[in-house]
Amino acid sequence: MGHNLFILSPFLQPSDIIMANNLPNQQQQNLPQPDFVVVRSHLDGLATQLPLFANIPAAQQDGTQQILAQLGIINGRLDTIHGRLDTIDGRLDTVDGRLDTIHGRLDTIDGRLDTIDGRLDTVDGRLDTIHGRLDTIDGRLDAVEIRLTAIEIRAENERYRKQNAHLLASDRQSILHPLLDIRTGAPIENCPRTTDEISSLSGPDASAILNAFNIIPPPRVRDRRERVREELSGF
Repeated sequence: MGHNLFILSPFLQPSDIIMANNLPNQQQQNLPQPDFVVVRSHLDGLATQLPLFANIPAAQQDGTQQILAQLGIINGRLDTIHGRLDTIDGRLDTVDGRLDTIHGRLDTIDGRLDTIDGRLDTVDGRLDTIHGRLDTIDGRLDAVEIRLTAIEIRAENERYRKQNAHLLASDRQSILHPLLDIRTGAPIENCPRTTDEISSLSGPDASAILNAFNIIPPPRVRDRRERVREELSGF
């Protein structure tokens, strides 16, 4: 729109137009911009004053008539510029209206995004609560599993204990079945297989076997051996 004004203006030199057109876009944007309100005011004043030149007495001369004719042409061009400025104003008003509409829509989008963010925060909070409850459930399931495992191990040891008691009832030299460590479920390491091995257990070995049953070893080695015999055979 700035270039159209340069072409229509009768006061602008061609060299000025060429120089303005040859400037890069960024430099053109940095040039001082016209104030359309001031331009309109001056054009209105000029359009009002130009017809008054005909009232000058010297206007009856031929040379003056030619000047007035040129001024009339200029006045027509000024009217054209005035009309184009009105068109520009109308278009700018339309652009302003569209920008207002865009801003309104953006505000609506921002509001909806804020609502979505709020709902997502709520969902995150609920998920955190669910995760916490699941962790609690996992912990309780682990505890239950540990208890079930301990119960199974004790039941297995009770079965082996009865089997060993039955063997010893018929033969004191029978080979005993090793019992399980209630902490791991594995067979007790260095578990004695006969009554003679029970009688010859060292203090540390007897203590280790009792620890596998989660039993506090007695102070005397003799009492430890007796406690091991009770756990292995039930008597």
